Amino acid sequence: MRRLEALLILFGAVIIAYLLDLASGYADMLQLTRLTPSGTLWLSTLLNFIYAGLMLGLAWYVLIKNPGDRLTCVIHLIVGLMIVLMGTPLFFSGGVTLPAGIPYRLLAIDPGSYFILSGCFIVLTGAVGLIKKI
Repeated sequence: MRRLEALLILFGAVIIAYLLDLASGYADMLQLTRLTPSGTLWLSTLLNFIYAGLMLGLAWYVLIKNPGDRLTCVIHLIVGLMIVLMGTPLFFSGGVTLPAGIPYRLLAIDPGSYFILSGCFIVLTGAVGLIKKI
């Protein structure tokens, strides 16, 4: 049961990180269209705090609340590496073209996005969990 909870939290954290990327892109778009960007600056700061809390909660759950499961740490390591390694080629490929010829970014990511950073953090969480279990 704890393994399932850890995996649900992992995938929830990845989805929330992607949603934070979309919100950050929306804030950047608002900042470009308005003359007073002060509100969007506060939104960007709030998104950073949400992201930091999310990643700390994930690490706390995997490393402290559920410390005895190696498979969970291995899954975190694999999923995090997949996120990190798939994100950069997608960013530099320019996106995907739909059959109708409409260019469409598969993921709204760049190498410094919350999505890629969450992958890095997930890799580190899995690696620390495995080292802790040795």
